[in-house]
Amino acid sequence: MEHCTHFRSHAQTIWREGVLMNEIERRIRANRLLDLPVNWQDELVYPYYDGLSILNVAQAVARFFGVEVGCGLDTSVWGGDMPQPQRVVLFLSDGLSYNRLKQFMAQDSELAQTVQTLNGGRDVLPLTSIAPSTTVVALPTLWTGKPSVTHGIVGTWMYLREVAAMSNILFFKPILGDYPGGELNRWGVDADTFVTEPSIPQRLNEMGVPTYLLLDYSLMGTGLSRILHRGIEHDHTYLHGGLNDVWDRLRDVLRDTRGQGCYVSAYLPNVDKLAHLYGADNVYARQEIRYQMQQLQTILTSDEVQDGQTLVMLIADHGHHDAPVAVDLSADPVIESATFMTYGAEARLAQLHLRDIQSVVERINTQYSEQLACVPMTQAIDAGLFGVGEHHPELQYRSGDLLLIPRLNVRLVDKLHPAKLVSIHGGLSDWEMLVPFIWRCI
Repeated sequence: MEHCTHFRSHAQTIWREGVLMNEIERRIRANRLLDLPVNWQDELVYPYYDGLSILNVAQAVARFFGVEVGCGLDTSVWGGDMPQPQRVVLFLSDGLSYNRLKQFMAQDSELAQTVQTLNGGRDVLPLTSIAPSTTVVALPTLWTGKPSVTHGIVGTWMYLREVAAMSNILFFKPILGDYPGGELNRWGVDADTFVTEPSIPQRLNEMGVPTYLLLDYSLMGTGLSRILHRGIEHDHTYLHGGLNDVWDRLRDVLRDTRGQGCYVSAYLPNVDKLAHLYGADNVYARQEIRYQMQQLQTILTSDEVQDGQTLVMLIADHGHHDAPVAVDLSADPVIESATFMTYGAEARLAQLHLRDIQSVVERINTQYSEQLACVPMTQAIDAGLFGVGEHHPELQYRSGDLLLIPRLNVRLVDKLHPAKLVSIHGGLSDWEMLVPFIWRCI
């Protein structure tokens, strides 16, 4: 426990003053990857892959066990000396926005006190998501420690040359037709080899370090799960029913791995589901966030899970915000005639496959500049929006020709992408891009 407690008082002094929190947010907002021809470009937040993003959290996990993957987390996030844990636990609360958590804490003193206690008396720090800020891209990043330009998943919807179809990677099926989830496997696209980069569990296995997984049973064996969870032994998987049993199962896995050198990953989608259904700012999400923090605090202070050599980190994959303004570019004759197919990636960060790029750029810049910005995909990739590193061989085909960046509150729609969900994500607003970083040693 010496490594985890030695620097705690020093870090606490820095965080209470809010200096570190404000400085990290300032650095993140100062990171300008693109120069866009719109008067609202300063509203955007870009991924900070050089130490202050969820990509770096994944890299830090690997580096704690001696696996050199990327640069890891900026050492300033610890507010002092870096921990030297034997066991690392990563709890991912899907859809938990940094801005929304701060808002709810300001309105709820009980929640604020719970979070502060959970975080060792420190302020919650912001990190950035990746681009697009969505689960289907974030989770492969978190499970490989590689950016999307390298692992090759650049959106929820991607054009796959292997099947000549725009495909939904979340459900691993073509978006056209009434196909069941996993249909791409039956079409010859093997989920187990879809991402060729080795997973963090596979890398840790080479070091003799096991990985344990806490996951909703309904997600186990899906196409996305097979992409993500390569290298995890079957008996190291703790399934739960998506109900209150998740907290008992979390206690189980932490108790069973107490004193071991291992990695434990826990995933909970509740906040994301509630935001999609009711909107990002709603009483149900507020209650869920409070309940998650209370349960974590109760479990992590239990003697049966503590060993003095464990680092617990809590993050989100992305944030959330309502998008009530729908823009249907398929109704625009100029854009429709220049487009090969429906857009890829996200309603909040769309990738267009085009016959004529210039006509669409001119149309967006002259008719939609208060709602949309656009940039050639090659320029966005070269600027590092999707990370820096070796490019996946299918990147240019999957990512399309032109990137559309909607302003906050705006979403793209068409017949294949109706506006079904109240709150969504994927874009570059601070509500979507900033996620919380909470940590403690137990």
